[in-house]
Amino acid sequence: MSPSYFSTIFKQSTRLTFTDFITRTRVKAAQKQLLAPHRRVSEIAYAIGFHSTSQFNRSFKKITSESPTEYRERFGNGRQFHP
Repeated sequence: MSPSYFSTIFKQSTRLTFTDFITRTRVKAAQKQLLAPHRRVSEIAYAIGFHSTSQFNRSFKKITSESPTEYRERFGNGRQFHP
């Protein structure tokens, strides 16, 4: 299967490009990790596959409508993270 054909079939099936799917999957993983107050946002960004913190912040905000820090403040307070 060619990459072009895969992309076409993937988008027809999921209504997302493969890149958008990967980004959403990474942001979902980051949301779980952001509940751990001892982990830095930059550490999480690199751990889930982003190459820069600014790219991670832009992608996170685009998908969730809030920054990683805002998300952590809203959901992370009072919770304990257990991997």
